[in-house]
Amino acid sequence: MRRRFASMEPVDDPWPQFRLTQRRLLDDPMVGMAVSMDLGEDNDLHPTGKRRIGKRLALWAAHIKYGYSREYTGPVPVSARAVGSGFGRTGTVEITLDHADGAVSRDIGKGTELRDFVVIDDKGACHEAKAQIGQNKVLLKTSVRPDRIKKIRYLVSYTYSGAMIYNRANLPMGPFELDVEK
Repeated sequence: MRRRFASMEPVDDPWPQFRLTQRRLLDDPMVGMAVSMDLGEDNDLHPTGKRRIGKRLALWAAHIKYGYSREYTGPVPVSARAVGSGFGRTGTVEITLDHADGAVSRDIGKGTELRDFVVIDDKGACHEAKAQIGQNKVLLKTSVRPDRIKKIRYLVSYTYSGAMIYNRANLPMGPFELDVEK
């Protein structure tokens, strides 16, 4: 059975956890998710960009049903690994992306800086990370030592606070959480 859905956006608790649950549905190859976080208001479940949501859902449907070979989703994280020695004062995480040709950060009303990445340490504490987009990669710089980095998150809060990442097809990267390899 084929399924497609649009990600729902903030109204009340516990939206951050709900976004991660939605993302896990993509483990099923017959499910597609159109990210809509960039198309509405922070406090409105019903974004005004419904035509654009419909187009994103149609791309997923064409991929799942007919094997559409062009881009149908925004950048997708594949893996994350801590880079450098475990004894350094700062850490770097390299996130490998799929569907990321021409990846750019785009200001959609909250600035050009990528501010929505979080590094989670071995005690479960969240730390800020500075992000830089590379070719099919994102590099995160953090104050957490590489041997203490356990997970990373992107767009897992009530709303975004900076620029979002898009691919050449103008499709945004959605919320995610990944374990970090050493």
